[in-house]
Amino acid sequence: MTPVHFRLLLLVVLLPFLQACATAPAQEMSEARQAIQAAVAAGADELVAGDVDRARTFMTGAEEALVLEQYKRARTAALAAKRTALLAHKVAVSIQTAEQLADTANGRGLDVSAARASLASARRAAEAGASTEAIRAAETASRLLRAQLE
Repeated sequence: MTPVHFRLLLLVVLLPFLQACATAPAQEMSEARQAIQAAVAAGADELVAGDVDRARTFMTGAEEALVLEQYKRARTAALAAKRTALLAHKVAVSIQTAEQLADTANGRGLDVSAARASLASARRAAEAGASTEAIRAAETASRLLRAQLE
């Protein structure tokens, strides 16, 4: 293979990657905005305000990078905003689901004390910014409650 053919082959192989970096990340920006809106709609701004604020900060960085035509930085920040917002959404939904189950079980006269303790742990973890721990504790409460409601 001659050097000219090699360069041409290299250009053909790398062109899609170069184009991905050179275009504005419209899809990523849109998905990040939607994820933040969904997190807020689920109540994450009350349960895990720090995560929602962090997602908004990433989004602001993405918007600033977009204006400067720094598309790779904008894409990276938008993806970070989306990831953070989706985690905040999952925390909110997990806690709310467990709370609804606890209310249902309590309404049926069932003992929900163990589940309420787990829910309290979930809320504390959420407030401390320990999202994974909050999800785990809320899902534990939900499992306990579903077992009682069956």
